[in-house]
This record gives sequence, C-alpha cells and structure tokens, in this order.
Amino acid sequence: MRHLVPALALLTALPAAAAERSGDPLRPLLDCRYRDGFAAVDRARLPEKVRERSVVTELGPKNVSLLDGYRAVLAYPSAAYFANLKIERSQPERYAADKEAILSSMRRMAFGDPHNPLQLRNETRAGIEIHGLDQPDLSAAGPIALYSLFDDQRQWITTIFFLNQKPGSGGQAFRNLEQFRQQRDRMIEDYLGCMAKQK
Repeated sequence: MRHLVPALALLTALPAAAAERSGDPLRPLLDCRYRDGFAAVDRARLPEKVRERSVVTELGPKNVSLLDGYRAVLAYPSAAYFANLKIERSQPERYAADKEAILSSMRRMAFGDPHNPLQLRNETRAGIEIHGLDQPDLSAAGPIALYSLFDDQRQWITTIFFLNQKPGSGGQAFRNLEQFRQQRDRMIEDYLGCMAKQK
C-alpha cells in the first residue's frame, strides 16, 4: 500500500518579492467551527521571510510560492489528530504555476503504483476547486487521504492530510472507513463555509 506522503517539503527563504504581506486574511480560517468538534491546535504562521516550499511533481521538484501561510493540526480535544492543514496564499503572479505543481504532485502520487492507481477526485463548490486522493481502506500507516482546495480568486491553497487512527486508542475520531468518509466530508463542507465568510 502506497503512502500519501510527498517528498519532504522544504521551506525556502528568499529576498523580498513584488508582493508583500498585508493584513492577516488567513487567520480566521484557524478558528473555523466544525460540527464534529475539531479544533486547530499546534498552529503557527509561516515566518515572513519564508517564500517557497518544494513539491515533487511528475517532472521532478518544483517550488510553490508562499506570500503567507499557516500550519495547523485538527484534533478532538481528547482524541488523536484528525488532519494536518497547510493554509497558504500564493504570490499572485505565480498562483497558476503553483496550482499546477500541486496537482502534478497529486497525479504523481495517484499513479505511483501503476498496478493499483488511486482515483483523483475533483469537483467545484461555491467557486472552490476540490481535488482529493483517498486510500481504499484504513490499512495505511500514514495519511489515508490528501485533499487540495483552490480559491482562484484570492490565490489561496489549502492542503489537508487526513490521518489514520491507531486502533484501540482512546478517543478515536473514527472507527471504520464509513465513519472517516462522513467526517472528512463534513470537515471539508464546514471549512468551505468558513472560506465563504471571508469574502
């Protein structure tokens, strides 16, 4: 079973680019309210000097621009972690290339095993593109799903790694594949609602 774990994402500090940070528009997304009780913990804003991260695409490593961004983990107050979040804002002039690099990285993961390819799901809701990869079961030790959300209007990219739960651990967020899928879908729907409130 292949793991939905890309090569190490390197954060790179660069000289000041054309666009600079203004305000903190991504911050309210950390306080999104979820029906399943998740809260964003271990949250951190990227240092302003960090301007890129690396992804491995079908054509090799590519850099994705970072005008701003947060890292956070979603978890129940008394449970294992449910998802890792990367909430990012691209440099406007590089957004299209950033989006294609991330989608190419997902295609690379989807077809990493040519004998057992994963289906790359995609849909659009309220102007937000949603692309997802799901493991067929809960046997993977690492992430069991990877979703990328693209807001073309604001050049926002959210990457969500949904994490497996250790069987028998106290306070599990889900206990079977169906429960996971239901919580995954509710989490994404709630997050999209929070994005809409920021417009």
